[in-house]
Amino acid sequence: MEYQTISKNQATPKSPLQKQVARSVAAPHRVAALQQSVGNRAVQRLLRSPCIQAKLNVSSPGDPYEQEADQVADTVMRMPDPGVAGGVVVSSSSGQTLQRDLATPPPNAPAPAQPDLTDAQIQEAIAFNRARYNEANTRLIQRLLGGPITGVWEEGNIEAIAATQEQYGLPKDGKVGNDTFRFLNNEQRLERMNTRTENCLTSFRVIGPDSAQFDRVSPTECRVRGNFRTESQFSPRCDCSQFQYRQFIRGHLRRTRGGVVADLANRFDTQPGGALPANFTEDGDTSGVPVNYGHRDQPAGTAIEDRYITDQANGCRYRSADGPGGIIVDCQPGDSYDINVNFRGDIERNGTRVQSKFWTAIRRNNWTP
Repeated sequence: MEYQTISKNQATPKSPLQKQVARSVAAPHRVAALQQSVGNRAVQRLLRSPCIQAKLNVSSPGDPYEQEADQVADTVMRMPDPGVAGGVVVSSSSGQTLQRDLATPPPNAPAPAQPDLTDAQIQEAIAFNRARYNEANTRLIQRLLGGPITGVWEEGNIEAIAATQEQYGLPKDGKVGNDTFRFLNNEQRLERMNTRTENCLTSFRVIGPDSAQFDRVSPTECRVRGNFRTESQFSPRCDCSQFQYRQFIRGHLRRTRGGVVADLANRFDTQPGGALPANFTEDGDTSGVPVNYGHRDQPAGTAIEDRYITDQANGCRYRSADGPGGIIVDCQPGDSYDINVNFRGDIERNGTRVQSKFWTAIRRNNWTP
């Protein structure tokens, strides 16, 4: 496994131009890259240091400012590539990786040490995070906590997360669950990061779908059933009320009897349109409350699912559950069924889709119950 580490490079003489660049921190894009790499606090300390001067003056080689300019030139010239988060090197069971310098103040008393993650725990954390965060959100977390910035979860990212969790007294598991999500939200607030959608951390996962159930329940009735759940979490500093979940459905149900094919889409009669649509249409259940999924302006479901947690209008976490399917009446021996039910789940901000997931809950060809 690979880790991004800080290593000492052999010193090389600096030209006058390099020293001048160092005094001005190399140009605005270098400042931005340095800030992204090592954090706001580190950049602020650098900018407050006497080696950054408002007006350039020629000084002698032995001048203290000249020596500090050499040091800053070393720092700027050896800055990590913008594709890799930088900061403090931390040791782990499998080597060294980078952890960003954060704006969140560390605990007054050092948090108790926690065991390093095993290889199995690292892989578990990778799977956990991958299920919840798309590429854009993965990059956002990587920029905040360190390790390679690739949009793909790697061992170095997990160990950077685990090091931060240990430093701040959070459960050290490398997973960006609720506690670490809230920590990151607060870190962004302290860094005064803007609230554009690309900087609003969002977690979204589909649990399942479970294996669909196909069986005969009586001589003339058959049953088909799927099951899945969703979970979403939004960033409080970005105003959770602006974010909502939406669910869409499409598919077909066809029966072949005696060589004749019949469309049975209308057996999904609790859909808002009265039948299973062929193209993605907003999903719902007209026999229950709420009718649609994720609408903040509809009443919360009576169960823990199908609602925003604690506050329907402003809650920052959402859960839903769905069991598509049901009883097929007039299901005769020798009938053959072709069924396919697909879903799309969207996260929207103020009505604009910001991410989507697709999954199939029920699929079977030539089913002869």
